[in-house]
Amino acid sequence: MANWGILKENENLYIIINGMRARNIKNGEEHGPIEHIDHGRNSDELWIHFRDEEAGKRINRKMFKPFQGQFLELENALSNAAFIDLLREHGITKKRKNVSTKSRQSESQRVVTPSVDNIEGPRPTVPMREFKNSLEKKIGTFNVKIDNLQEAPEDFRCRAIDQDWVAEIKSSIRQAPGELVTKVPVMIPLNVATDPYQFQESMLDGVLYLIGGNHVVKACKELLEEEKENEEFRSYSNISADVFLGLSPEQAKMIGNHHNRKTTTKKVLFQDQVLQAREIYLKHREEGEDAWKETATIILGNLHERTYTKKSLSLVLSVASHEEDVFFQIERLFELWNSRNSMKDFPQQVPIYCT
Repeated sequence: MANWGILKENENLYIIINGMRARNIKNGEEHGPIEHIDHGRNSDELWIHFRDEEAGKRINRKMFKPFQGQFLELENALSNAAFIDLLREHGITKKRKNVSTKSRQSESQRVVTPSVDNIEGPRPTVPMREFKNSLEKKIGTFNVKIDNLQEAPEDFRCRAIDQDWVAEIKSSIRQAPGELVTKVPVMIPLNVATDPYQFQESMLDGVLYLIGGNHVVKACKELLEEEKENEEFRSYSNISADVFLGLSPEQAKMIGNHHNRKTTTKKVLFQDQVLQAREIYLKHREEGEDAWKETATIILGNLHERTYTKKSLSLVLSVASHEEDVFFQIERLFELWNSRNSMKDFPQQVPIYCT
């Protein structure tokens, strides 16, 4: 499908495809202004509804490209929910249900009932919505060969592997061999397929990227190599995996952070958060301070069973955004600390001085 954009004209918004107003394929006429937008049949599909039209148009969010410099912020939306939320500022909302033309009244007669959006109280946060949209890309749970599991490309990783923790897991398995109860999240490489609808079970026989559970998988691989003649460890040749397809680097990190939080594994430490935020800063800093910090907040939003905000992550974000020469020294401090205290947070109440 071709790229598409949105044109604002006389306070109305129109879909643009190939530089022209989108047309109704049934009658060839141009679609009218956008009336509202719903979620589609998958996590990347939007269902556009036009004024005075019933059917609407289904369109891929990821193919959006700003038209004539309008709506640049939409290109950075990581999910349908975020995309629709941004459009609300321009009067575009989700479809309103059960509105009968017979019951419409004049403004002077209408009794105004506050919508859910106007009622104070707990509401889904952006991180919660983003995480839910990431979960929609799960294909299912499968038993896969551990030899097929590889560390994901750097952009998709939550943190580096701690060999001391690998050794602890390996020692624990040796002392009490048994069936692995851990399910690890993995993703099918994007060069194999990019959409959940493209999934074929034969893809599980190829390389699968780990986005969580790297320590336990590495421990099992090393154990199998060291205990080749010991049948007691043969069961570790396979592992249960939650398989995802079409994850972005940001979504993969959210899934990985969630896995690390809910399992009895090495927790994501302060220094791990800073290093994740640093990667996001380097990748998104040209988009502006608010943009990269918002992305970091979303990705780190599944840690420690709490909702993070830019304010609550201010120390992490501040340390992550230091100049290159300063951050080089910070990394050295992290490495020195981890070599002696690999399971503990780097002290946060002590200022970091770099010279």
